[in-house]
Amino acid sequence: MRVLSTIILCALATAQVASSAETETRDTAWPRDLASDAVTADFHRTLVAAEGGDPKAHLLIGLTYVFGEFRDGSKVDQNYQTAEKWLRRSAMAGNSYAQWYLGGMYRQGIGVETNPAEAGKWFLAAAKQGNVKARVNLATLFLEGTGMGRDYDKAYAWASLAAFCGNENANRVVQHALPHVSDRERADALAAEYFKDYGTNDVYGDACVGADTSKH
Repeated sequence: MRVLSTIILCALATAQVASSAETETRDTAWPRDLASDAVTADFHRTLVAAEGGDPKAHLLIGLTYVFGEFRDGSKVDQNYQTAEKWLRRSAMAGNSYAQWYLGGMYRQGIGVETNPAEAGKWFLAAAKQGNVKARVNLATLFLEGTGMGRDYDKAYAWASLAAFCGNENANRVVQHALPHVSDRERADALAAEYFKDYGTNDVYGDACVGADTSKH
């Protein structure tokens, strides 16, 4: 806990104060861990894999309908409802990128009715697997009291784990939460508990210095 707190304080010292907490928006790039996957390099092969139940293929087909284009340049008609269907399948199979992306769709009302509680459910699932951007978004929901109910300790704790990985938006969320944290020692203990239970390894992000890559 002492190491985590020290890193958080160092990150806060260099972060700029923002007028409001920021969230991580949806990516417009393909997940890096699939970049060299031959099975998912071709749209039609990926679609066949998705229809056969492959969660990673579900993710890529979902993103294809978000972007209107596959990685190989194949074009499809952009369709957020179809995207949500495929992303949900991947998310339900435990893919943290799909969980985070699906949460973003529900938070922003893209292809679905805006539903902060549904967004929070998927952000939490992804956050527990180490997804840094999901942790920022989850912390923001706790900070705002949107969907998850306002909880400054949880906002601080989840944002602290993301800040440990150098996420600047997470630093800003921590700064906004801190003035409302009534017991800093308790909030630090909660952050340490999350650190122990869920680690800091994000398979879809840059490696964290000192992260336990044996988890997730």
